[in-house]
Amino acid sequence: MNKGASVVLILILSLFCLPFTISAGSYSNVAVSEANNLIDSNSSLVVLDVRTQSEYDSGHIRNAKLIPVSELGGRLNELDKTSEILVYCKSGARSATANQILVDNGFFHIYNMLEGVTAWISAGYPVYVKYSSIQEAVNNASEGDTIFVSSGIYYEHLVLNKTVRLVGEDSETTVVYGDGTQTVLKLINRDVNVTRFKIQNGTNGVYISDNADFCIINDCDIVNNRIGVFVEDSDSNLIKGNIIFNNSEQGIKIFASCDCEPVWENIVTNNELVGNSIGILLVNSQLGMIYHNYFINNLFQAYGSGNTAWNKPDKWNNGYPSGGNYWGDYTGDDLDYDGIGDSWYKIDENNIDNYPLIGMFSSSNTSFGYIVDFVSNSSISDFSFNLSKIEVYPLEAILAFNVSGDNDTDGFLRICIPKILINGSYVIMFDDEIITNTTYPQVRELLCSNETYEYLYINYTHSKHAIIITGTTVIPEFSSFLILPLFMIAALLAVIVYKRKHRQR
Repeated sequence: MNKGASVVLILILSLFCLPFTISAGSYSNVAVSEANNLIDSNSSLVVLDVRTQSEYDSGHIRNAKLIPVSELGGRLNELDKTSEILVYCKSGARSATANQILVDNGFFHIYNMLEGVTAWISAGYPVYVKYSSIQEAVNNASEGDTIFVSSGIYYEHLVLNKTVRLVGEDSETTVVYGDGTQTVLKLINRDVNVTRFKIQNGTNGVYISDNADFCIINDCDIVNNRIGVFVEDSDSNLIKGNIIFNNSEQGIKIFASCDCEPVWENIVTNNELVGNSIGILLVNSQLGMIYHNYFINNLFQAYGSGNTAWNKPDKWNNGYPSGGNYWGDYTGDDLDYDGIGDSWYKIDENNIDNYPLIGMFSSSNTSFGYIVDFVSNSSISDFSFNLSKIEVYPLEAILAFNVSGDNDTDGFLRICIPKILINGSYVIMFDDEIITNTTYPQVRELLCSNETYEYLYINYTHSKHAIIITGTTVIPEFSSFLILPLFMIAALLAVIVYKRKHRQR
């Protein structure tokens, strides 16, 4: 190839080649951006920190397992040789040593994160810190800061008096433990966000006080308190995706001290309210939304008093086909197989859920920014969405997940897929067999499907099953990506033709 064509080819490769790894022996080196993509796209990836305990406590990647490199040879039994493992240290030297130890002992699918956690932090990715006091970290934070808190048990009563975002490493293992006589977590400022903590053993687990509006409590375990979440004289808060369990009085209490000034527009969604005396208590609470929650084994599922205008038809659901809440004592049928009960659920003499769910509502994010929703009486696990052949257009999309439940019981799944992810015809594989609307297991396309969303209903007998849905996609990021390489290839061919003609002259 002549010099001119070579220059163009190099330019194309440098601009448009996809990220790649560089092999070093039997493991691969990856930059921090690639490491972050691996973590986001692979929920089973093992992240291994080979630094010391003090280094780990000062800041580590979320859910990383600590085995110092000096101890690795004697602790290999703590790792699975078939797992994909991402290894890192401070700057890359110790992780390279650790990777070689793993390779020499028969491990494969190993990645070495180049330049270590130093480069990770420089790239703006978070690390989780083991604080001696979370309150001290809050006191030292500036308005708008995010505080990432490592797993551990913190015996504290926190007061969040700044607009901060408090993020725990894991909602099961990052525990704020009260002494049983006070509120565990008190919010007294607007726009506070609390995510991924276990909050327990308080008079109130979380207390959102007067005028602490626009706060978010998300993905927390709030257990064994007197009141799980107490919202008092506060508006426009979001309580989402929490497990609120075994609180002796109420799971959630939304309260206005004066019936002439009710609280407004609080949203309660995607929570599991289980084993509380009252699932949700509303006092002088008007409007707002309560939907996609899971009420089971509460002494009273929901109750209202005072000037509580909660009998609006849209308060207890998000419309059809999105639906309302799952009620453990609902006895209606679903004869039209859409995941929603055919009759309404009576909350009390004045209040109903018009669209009670037959199964639990859940959502899964894709790396492309689009969400897939489920209503199911099965457990959903190992969700993934990938594109298989990016060099072919239209692109092929692969959506995969597992369902499981008590063996030999009836299982069902309603899935809502944005058509930008899978558009047009699709193939559904159930344990490696194609299923249709005439086979068992059976799939039905629901009448509520529209130009934007595809609704499918699948019924089966429970055990653990793998479901794969494939079809074409028109994700804009990739369709635009394909045009540019084609243009550059055309430019390369033009250069080659020109050079050949010039040489012939």
